[in-house]
Amino acid sequence: MLMVVVKMKVSSADYARFKPLLVDNAAASLMEEGCFCFDIGELQEASPGSHAFLLYEVYQDREAFERHLTSAHFLSFDRQTAAMLQHKAIAFYQQIGK
Repeated sequence: MLMVVVKMKVSSADYARFKPLLVDNAAASLMEEGCFCFDIGELQEASPGSHAFLLYEVYQDREAFERHLTSAHFLSFDRQTAAMLQHKAIAFYQQIGK
């Protein structure tokens, strides 16, 4: 299993447009073969002027994640939100045990 953690920050001005796009992308991602989890967390104590999100995604393997990156819904989300992002960081984890 491949676990992907994404941290994103958007401005308050973009928040109302960004959040529904993020939620729609997560729902579509869960329909993909090999995507087992796509959870969204929103930081409760927003910094003045920005809003932070954490994505926790679980894929069968790296290939499933790579397919996700080429899906029509992800490419559309990425194109629509790229200019809204103040910050984006991605970390990959390999499941151990179990």
